[in-house]
Amino acid sequence: MCKALEKSTLLLLDIIDSLAGLLLFIYGGFLSKQLGPKSADGDDTYSWVCIPVLCLAGWLLLVAILSFVGSNLERMRCLLRLSSVLGLVGGIIELLLLVLLGILKGNIKAWMREHKAELGLSDDDFSTLDGLYVAFLWGLAALCLLEIVRYHVSKHLRKQIHGDHLDYQTRLLEAREKEARGRATDPALRREEAKQKFKTKRAAYITKHSWGRGSGRGCKGGEKEEAGTHTVV
Repeated sequence: MCKALEKSTLLLLDIIDSLAGLLLFIYGGFLSKQLGPKSADGDDTYSWVCIPVLCLAGWLLLVAILSFVGSNLERMRCLLRLSSVLGLVGGIIELLLLVLLGILKGNIKAWMREHKAELGLSDDDFSTLDGLYVAFLWGLAALCLLEIVRYHVSKHLRKQIHGDHLDYQTRLLEAREKEARGRATDPALRREEAKQKFKTKRAAYITKHSWGRGSGRGCKGGEKEEAGTHTVV
């Protein structure tokens, strides 16, 4: 799978997870409203049922954001690995929820029918919740498969990016070695390098010894001048 196709697939998965997270937020709000307290004192409430749904929605949105940033920003590549791991963990949680809710489907439906009056649910509300429950189970199954696909696509994309980086470093090293061999075998370049080295050493030698010679001449001149002065006296 080429790099462009992998990035496009990952972007599609990010969009799907983002939409799924938004839909789960809406579904969690609907559950909170339907299963919330119906009396003024608000003692009997089952709105806590929406908490796992809202947590799953936030998890999906977080994975989608991390994956998008990690796949598009070179300095944030570590987020790509983090998003794939979080997505895989989310897929495992979705699978466990799918199995658990699938087993308890009949019991949950019977419980809702028994407490329909307590929850303030009409027959239409009961049918709507039952249909949404089934849709939620199918959604969990689809999201579980998508997270497995995300993990593999992200893994291959990271390998592709790492391989491209190594290939670039290899080609850069080969180009430098080729340039060095060319400079070593080209007589004109070798002569030019020898001239530059000679000029550098000559300039360093002149700078090092010019001050000492100047100081020596100054001392001799002073001695002659002093000797002449004594002669005249």
